[in-house]
Amino acid sequence: MRLRFALLGSSLWVIVGAGCSGSVAHQAATPTTVEAASDTVAATATSSAVTGATTSVTITTSDISVSTESVVATTSESVELPDTPAGNQLTWVLDNLTDATDADIEARFSTGFLAQVPPAGLRSGIADLGELTVIEVVSSEPETLVVLVDSAQGKLAVTINVEPGEPHAIIGLLAQPGELPDAPTTWAGVEDALGKAGAASTYTAVEIGADGSQRVIHASPGQQSVPLGSSFKIYVLGALVQAIEHGEIRWDDKLAITDELKSLPSGELQDRPSGSTVTVQEAAEKMIQISDNTAADLLINLLGRDQVEATLATMGMGAESQQRTLPFITTLELFTLKWGIEAAELQRYAAANVDRRREILLGLVGRRPDIARFDPAVPIATDTVEWFATPAEIVAAHVWLDAYRERPGFEPLAGILGTNPGIPLDEQIWTEVAFKGGSEPGVVFLGHLLHRNDGRRFAVVVSATDPSSAVDEPQAVAASEGAIGLLAAEP
Repeated sequence: MRLRFALLGSSLWVIVGAGCSGSVAHQAATPTTVEAASDTVAATATSSAVTGATTSVTITTSDISVSTESVVATTSESVELPDTPAGNQLTWVLDNLTDATDADIEARFSTGFLAQVPPAGLRSGIADLGELTVIEVVSSEPETLVVLVDSAQGKLAVTINVEPGEPHAIIGLLAQPGELPDAPTTWAGVEDALGKAGAASTYTAVEIGADGSQRVIHASPGQQSVPLGSSFKIYVLGALVQAIEHGEIRWDDKLAITDELKSLPSGELQDRPSGSTVTVQEAAEKMIQISDNTAADLLINLLGRDQVEATLATMGMGAESQQRTLPFITTLELFTLKWGIEAAELQRYAAANVDRRREILLGLVGRRPDIARFDPAVPIATDTVEWFATPAEIVAAHVWLDAYRERPGFEPLAGILGTNPGIPLDEQIWTEVAFKGGSEPGVVFLGHLLHRNDGRRFAVVVSATDPSSAVDEPQAVAASEGAIGLLAAEP
């Protein structure tokens, strides 16, 4: 077993609902992450970051100004935590949360977070994990920290996110299983791991020619279109690239964040004050790197639904996948369709043709999802109300974007696509990478385009779905990591 690497930037989901099968100061993003959850570990409200099949529930929310005191960055009988805003806040969580008063908790967590998981839920959730001992700092940035801890539930990867400004209120707290299955070392092992991930699974591993052609090295038979989760955001990025190329939009243009355009986490922008602004480049970065849903909806609103839809074929999506995807919904529309209307209304939408669907979406304006109805273990309409593509079509989309990375004026693309590789990669072998993943209850999707150090390009796409239960996301991650490892040695 290996340390679990958080799939930041893969998750669509950060919905919070009480009474879902348990979760600790569970999360939201995932996104980043993903940034997910059947098999939850503790018990409080849930908000998924990489929702689908691991114990993750993240809650990222709101801005609040609260004063915090400086804390010593150590915890008893554990490794020293970094003396950063995130490190100091996690130190307090580990040492004090179980017995903290409501007032103590309110001084540490953002109001938006506490609106989703109240103080009593936080205390009971952390208590269910028993004594926590930090055994490894996995990654550390000033506002984000990932550590491995020993708990009564076994090893857990704990992620904390805090606001960038004083007093650094906690806006995200995520606990996930701390270990993954070993990455397979044969193609048969890849197929076996993926077969364990969900009722339906598919993958493709290809070499990409100079002309963008795909030489299949190993792949599942069939290659039908599958639900993408947050991987749909790669098409929004493509539409943005086209608009910038045509001079219609600039990277430094400003977008206004409004209450009407705020979606649910994963992400951060939903927590910024209404009326504040974000540049197009920052929105694109957050949409891909931490799977920010509000960022995606801001960009769809800027570009227009029609323009995004027109880009699908340009980026290589075929007619069947387009028919299943259209109209190209926003994240807020998807949340509302699945958790904001009655089941009969959702069924009518799923059965309707594209024109009727567009009419129904107009009737959703002003309606919001009911997060109390969210259960991370129960997939909803994943085979009808989603965004869809085949693995080969996602590879084509990545190849299309890859052609822009070296063009003048598109310098931000390398960072947007490559800052978060989704899983650990050997940088000596893979000199450049583009990654976008997606997940929701019943869906995990991982898509990589990789430049090898000998100049050759490869792509790996992994999908696991189950229409009736959560999928085993760690197995899907292991399959993806194994396939990439095999491509590293591909002659």
